[in-house]
Amino acid sequence: MRKILALSALPVVAVIALLVALVALPALAAPSHATTHRTSGTVHGAQPSMFAKEHPHGTKATVASFNNFKFSCSQPNTRRIINVTQKIINDADSGQGGNYWAFDTVTRTIQVWNIGPDTYCATVMYNGSFQAISGQESPGTGGILTGDEYGSMHGGYVSTTFTAQLNLSNPTVWPANGKVNGGNPTDYQCDVNGNCPGFVDWSSMYFSNISGFDLSSWGWIYHGLDHADSSSTGTWVNASNGNTGDILDRD
Repeated sequence: MRKILALSALPVVAVIALLVALVALPALAAPSHATTHRTSGTVHGAQPSMFAKEHPHGTKATVASFNNFKFSCSQPNTRRIINVTQKIINDADSGQGGNYWAFDTVTRTIQVWNIGPDTYCATVMYNGSFQAISGQESPGTGGILTGDEYGSMHGGYVSTTFTAQLNLSNPTVWPANGKVNGGNPTDYQCDVNGNCPGFVDWSSMYFSNISGFDLSSWGWIYHGLDHADSSSTGTWVNASNGNTGDILDRD
């Protein structure tokens, strides 16, 4: 009763302020429930990481055929400032169903053009091979992979126009021209869930204060074979204008 009488003796405004503060305290003390989908992916509510941008799942296309992918930053008065090749091993490959269905070994060419003051555009082109993961859903969601599927892949992407400050922070490993890491492979160390502790965001090796970087258009084409008899296991296209086909051993 003494506590109730004490509150009643206070001005109404003061009592209301005290009650609001008491209600707010537990919320302030509560831990955050923000979650990370994966270290190489996205944080809930945040922009996708470079890994997520470079591993798009895509959606089924209404168009049945695609030409070979060629991407260009060609614009008047542009100057190429970065031209390197990078070998990558153990890269997880994303499928239409949202899973990771293969591990890739690729060589990619990274080229960046200066198109204005602190303004750039990039193309990244891939050539390599893939090895399917047994038990995973096929990239075109047509069935479950046996693990006998393997083959070649190529493609890449062109970036949006982005702003940044050029900053070659580690030119010995990431030179402006030549081979990344002296030609030695970058091991992404990916697992089947797309956790890739060895992944490196190439853009952060060349630029700081990056703003507006995304994939303007992208696409990869896969030609599959069967380890048992080298017969075709299909062709799959994963592209910004839609996915078609599949890679799947149907023996």
